[in-house]
Amino acid sequence: MLSVIVPIYNTEKYLRKCLDSIRQQTYTDLEVLLIDDGSTDSSSLICDEYCIIDSRFKCYHIKNGGQGKARNYGLDKCKGEWIAFVDSDDWIKRDMYESMMSSAILYTADIVICGWYRDHGVKLIKQKSVTDIKIYDNSTLMYEYLNTPVITSSVWNKIYHCTLWENLRFPVITSREDMAIIYKVFANSKRAVHIKDEKYIQFVRPGSTERSIFSTSKLYSLQANRELRNFIIENYPKLQDIVTLKPAKCCVSLMGEIISTFSIKENKTIYTELYQELKIELNSVFSPKIKNSKDYKALVYIVNNQYVFRNKMYLIGCKNIIIDCLKIIYIKYLKRG
Repeated sequence: MLSVIVPIYNTEKYLRKCLDSIRQQTYTDLEVLLIDDGSTDSSSLICDEYCIIDSRFKCYHIKNGGQGKARNYGLDKCKGEWIAFVDSDDWIKRDMYESMMSSAILYTADIVICGWYRDHGVKLIKQKSVTDIKIYDNSTLMYEYLNTPVITSSVWNKIYHCTLWENLRFPVITSREDMAIIYKVFANSKRAVHIKDEKYIQFVRPGSTERSIFSTSKLYSLQANRELRNFIIENYPKLQDIVTLKPAKCCVSLMGEIISTFSIKENKTIYTELYQELKIELNSVFSPKIKNSKDYKALVYIVNNQYVFRNKMYLIGCKNIIIDCLKIIYIKYLKRG
């Protein structure tokens, strides 16, 4: 049996499409755990409705604690030999789990990964993936995760044998919880397979605040990247060069988000602290290979040319606003016609 864990919080506009896509799966040996994380809209009622019409659906109403806590609740309650996650505003193709479960058996894998689309409400945009079915042993899986864009931190385009989660749970935080746990799950894997085909659709809500507001909860990603680096150095020393600069790159990414969301005024202290953390990271002792790399030189350039960096991020923010406005106009007016 496959246990599908769906954390839910105030997604009434999208929830039925999500749950219908799970209910209509061609692979039918499912239990679907709906974890209502203290919703204040009609999401709770929708969850109860699906439990009535389909006995495979089970709903748990819990006090709001964030997506990580909700997923952990599902992990504690699930009974399947296999585990999957779906976000409640996303949806999946009808044969997703049949394809993935078949591949798990065919390739004797304990993780199966599929390709995915991002849906901005205008069209489906295919995300980077492998060009053919690819099989990974433990070390290759970790290398591909750290060094290529085809294996992401997202937990939802994968299925996992339940044993991989026996001693692991998500951190109870409000952002970036996937990246804090997925590499530990990968470390438990013996064999994984990427089936290439796009089966999962991530929906980006129109007017989403993801690109318009900087959330301080994202600062956890710096700690997560440092923990990842320490984990790799200890357990995969041959891969340590790949992760050496990840915390520094994370500092730059967060600084860029503050500028591109026009949040520098209210986050000036945080920006300054991130800048100092970046300088500390770059003043560490590095091998000649790292210090001569393009990545290291690019990071040093950002430290020494803040005016150029800020202007570039500001322009990216302006571009994002224009793109988001055009999408909203298209969805509200043009798409209807």
